[in-house]
Amino acid sequence: MDEPTSALSPREVERLFAVIDQLRTAGVALVYISHRMEEIGRVADRATVLRNGEVVAEFAARELTASQVAEAMVGRPVQQMFTTETRPSEDEHVLMVDELVVTPKAGRREPAGISLSVGAGEIVGVAGLLGSGRTELLEALYGASPGTITGGRIQLNGKEYRPRSPRDALRNGVAFVPEDRRISGLSLDHSVLANTVLSVVDALARFGVVAAGREREAAHNAAAQLGVKLRTLADPVGALSGGNQQKVVLGRALLTKPQLLLLDEPTRGVDVGAKAEIYRILGEVAQTGVGILLASSEPAELVGVCDRVVVLRGGKTAHEFDTALAGEGELLAASMGDVR
Repeated sequence: MDEPTSALSPREVERLFAVIDQLRTAGVALVYISHRMEEIGRVADRATVLRNGEVVAEFAARELTASQVAEAMVGRPVQQMFTTETRPSEDEHVLMVDELVVTPKAGRREPAGISLSVGAGEIVGVAGLLGSGRTELLEALYGASPGTITGGRIQLNGKEYRPRSPRDALRNGVAFVPEDRRISGLSLDHSVLANTVLSVVDALARFGVVAAGREREAAHNAAAQLGVKLRTLADPVGALSGGNQQKVVLGRALLTKPQLLLLDEPTRGVDVGAKAEIYRILGEVAQTGVGILLASSEPAELVGVCDRVVVLRGGKTAHEFDTALAGEGELLAASMGDVR
C-alpha cells in the first residue's frame, strides 16, 4: 500500500485500518508506505527507513518516535532541519500591504483588512486557522483571485502594484507555488522539462522560437539546483515522488528570477527528507535578497523557517510575531484569538 490514506477522510482512514487488521488476522503480509509517522506506528510491526534508495535504519514500529525517523531520513539531528539563516534588510521592503480588501466570493475568506510587509532577504510566515484567508491573500498578490481588490494598497519595491493576472505578476517579479501541486501546479502527463520551463518560455525564445537546447539547459540547471531525483527530463512529472514534484514547481518559480516568492503550504504531502531540502533551498534563496511570503498550517515550520510570522483571523491581520521571541504556542493562541 503506497500512501493509501492521502485522499481519505478520517472516517475512511479508520475503515481502512479495520480492513488492514482483518487482512493481518487472515495471514496476509503487508508493506505499507507512508510519510505519516502516526500511521506507521498504528499499522506496522517493523519500520524500515529509506534514503537515496538505500536502507538507513530499521525500528520496532510501535516504539519509534517521529524525531528518530526524521533524523534517519534526513541524515542529521531533527533540530538541524531548520537551517535557514536569513539576513533581512531593515530598510528595503520588497512588499508592503496596507489594509488589503478583496470583494468576497462564496465559500472563500477573502482579505478584509490585511497589512504586512516583507523585506529583501526576509522570510515572512502567514499563519491562521482554516478559513483565515491565507491562500486568498497569496492568490490576490499573484493576480489569481476570483475577487477584485477594492480597498487598501499594495507596493512592490516602492511602486504601486495591483496585479491583473498571474502573467502580470510574473512580469513584475512575483512567483507563486500553489497549495495543491497536482491540480494547480503541474500538468502531470507532461514531461519534467515542459513543467519546469512553463513560466519562462518567453524568456527562452529568440525571434519567437524556443531552442530545445536552451529549454533542456534551463530545466537541467533547475533540477540540479533543487536536487530533483529523476531518470530523464522527458519523464512525465506525474511519475515523480511528491517531494520531487514539489521541487519541480519550486524550480519553475525560481527560474523566473523573482523578487517576491509566494509559497502556499510548500511542504504539504512531502516526506521529512524533502522538507529539509526545501527549507535549505528557501534559506539560500533568501540569502540572494529575494523576499519570501510563506503560508503554512504547521506552526513548527513557521517558527523554524521564518523571521517573522503574521497571524490572520477572519481575513484580517490579527497579530505579528518575531520568531526569535515567540514559539508554536503563541502562534496557535493568536490564531484562535487567545492573545491578551
